[in-house]
Amino acid sequence: MNEIKKAVIIGNGNVGSHLAIVLPKVGISVLQVANSATSLLSLNGSGDIYIIAVKDDAIESVYNEIIECLQQKRITNIHRKPSPQLVVHTSGGHTQLIPPSDALIRTGVLYFLQSFTKKFPLDFSQIPVCIEAQDADTEQALIQFAQKLSTKIEIVDSQKRGTLHLAAVFANNFANLMIGMAQDLLIENNLSAHLLDALILETALKATKMKTAWEAQTGPALRNDKKTMNRHKDLLQNGDEQVLALYESLSQMIRNKTEKNI
Repeated sequence: MNEIKKAVIIGNGNVGSHLAIVLPKVGISVLQVANSATSLLSLNGSGDIYIIAVKDDAIESVYNEIIECLQQKRITNIHRKPSPQLVVHTSGGHTQLIPPSDALIRTGVLYFLQSFTKKFPLDFSQIPVCIEAQDADTEQALIQFAQKLSTKIEIVDSQKRGTLHLAAVFANNFANLMIGMAQDLLIENNLSAHLLDALILETALKATKMKTAWEAQTGPALRNDKKTMNRHKDLLQNGDEQVLALYESLSQMIRNKTEKNI
């Protein structure tokens, strides 16, 4: 396949907006960024790669419309020499797209293993990019494309990517929920939410530098400090019952893990 030089991004949410900024910086021309108000039949048909960065339940319908669009534009633009065009998605949880019978449309996955937030800068060179492709030729093209963005490229099939995405939910989404709940406790008691900043950063640093995060586990549940845990539960008695139940459940999980490793 030819080198990927021109991209069309479908979706201007967290992932799409970041890609629209970073791709031109590495020499990839962004021809168009389509949003929910854009008719996919009006897509620019000259892209080398079409990146679907939408929610998972919209990927299939967007993909089908892109194929229809590209095929129609190829028919009407008889002066353009046909060359393979890639259609990829950026989802961790969605399987690889089923390639169409059209040999000039190739499919793949570019899963950027990071949490994206609009207007919050990221160093793409440190973001793992997990690639899946329909064939070796397409895979190589995606590797070369991803290498312009990141130093960390992995070939990961749909099944393993699904496990990776689940792990990411625990490591990021659930961990962020815990941090938010901790900050709420402080705010509700007239304390600054950012008193926890150093602790949060140290926790993340240990988790990434040690063999596994379990080696850094501390706290009353690990020590089986029932007096401290009871005081904590007393503080939670008049609040959300789900939070109290979560405290008890997580503490028990730490105990179980500790006893298993003794």
